[in-house]
Amino acid sequence: MLRMTDHDSSTSDDFLRIFHGQAFGNFIFLNILGYTLFKDSIQLIADVCQTIIVLATLMAFYVERAFFTRNRIFQLLCLALVVQCLSWVVSRQFVPDYALKYPSVKSMAYLFFFLGLAYWLKGNPRRIVITLLTFCLGVIFTFAYHSSFFSIVETGLDGARVDFNYRNAQHGSLIAGACFLFFVLLLLTSKFRKLSLGNAGILLGILLFGIFSVILQSRQSWLAISASLAILPLLGGGEHWPRRKVVLTYAILLMTMLALYQVSFIRERLLAGFVHQGDVHAILTGNWNEVRDFSIGVRLKTWLEAIQWFLAHPFFGTGYGSQSLVITLSKTLPDYITREFRHLHNSNMETLVCWGVAGFLVLYGTLFSVLRQVLCCPVSSRFIKMLAISFILYWLIINNFESFFYMRSGQWVFSVFMGAIYSTALHWELNRLGKEGHENLRH
Repeated sequence: MLRMTDHDSSTSDDFLRIFHGQAFGNFIFLNILGYTLFKDSIQLIADVCQTIIVLATLMAFYVERAFFTRNRIFQLLCLALVVQCLSWVVSRQFVPDYALKYPSVKSMAYLFFFLGLAYWLKGNPRRIVITLLTFCLGVIFTFAYHSSFFSIVETGLDGARVDFNYRNAQHGSLIAGACFLFFVLLLLTSKFRKLSLGNAGILLGILLFGIFSVILQSRQSWLAISASLAILPLLGGGEHWPRRKVVLTYAILLMTMLALYQVSFIRERLLAGFVHQGDVHAILTGNWNEVRDFSIGVRLKTWLEAIQWFLAHPFFGTGYGSQSLVITLSKTLPDYITREFRHLHNSNMETLVCWGVAGFLVLYGTLFSVLRQVLCCPVSSRFIKMLAISFILYWLIINNFESFFYMRSGQWVFSVFMGAIYSTALHWELNRLGKEGHENLRH
């Protein structure tokens, strides 16, 4: 019996040595890069990489179980699974003809994939930046993979709205806008004091993804980018951002926006939602069914239906798939909406309809828990803290106009950026608790 115990202990030690070893960590990092690069292009490669990451993360949950059971994000992941099961129970009671046979926990659980990326990036600043740069390369590759890249760019620069044959322009603008913010933050936090190869690359990234964001002509992306850029000077703090530099930065932002507004197709796109007389009055007075603009009208009319559905099932919603039931079972939505759409163009609405207030609190609790941990972490860099605030603001704004929480493109950008943002704080907490445990053993 003693031999078996010694053998088991030796096997466990060998496993832990491999699990925590550099070779295994490098292998998982390569899979992270594969997932990041190919997620929305060569999906077979990305799916294999993602499966390996998930399996390795499940092992990490077991190996580091003493830590993860105390980690707030892991606790919220477990709560998300419970909420989705309770929502399924509600659906079986109130919409039995449309309820799933078994509960589905995939939609909300997938949003916590970033926790695995954060763990395996190990808080390494170099790997974090490499992963984000790989995402930017992945965006370019995805655009090129789905379209005739250079001819599409040329068409876009001529003023036509393009989408690179990548779902629609909203999805392309989401991922391009995130890359644009990343390069702007790299420039603002760069240690380069004069023009160098590194700064030249950053400026090229800003120019390239700025062009993408312009020619995709997504007003929601423009709004989210503008708001995220507008708060950046306020995030520098102290000696990094003296008052003169803040004023200069705002002046540059204002001049850039005014210059872009002079471009005819940008101005036309911005004003496109207000061509119908009476639309603004209808929006302000709450008569949303009277709005005639197609893009704005579809959103407002489906949101009205979603609000009614939510009020009928406010606590746990009615489970996965309810967002499409809101539309297909509606007796008031026009035919062009019930025929063409199966989502609500708003992640908040879809969360409330599917999982109620409980699901909404879980998702927003996750976002703000990550933000709080990053800002309170003493080893988080200025770049990571600024990225956390600007990206989460960007994400929240853009998800008020699309359901990116539950779409492949949104899950891609959310997983990569949140994983990169959270990695340093996660490993600082892991190391701190490990040291506390070691000190307790000594005493």
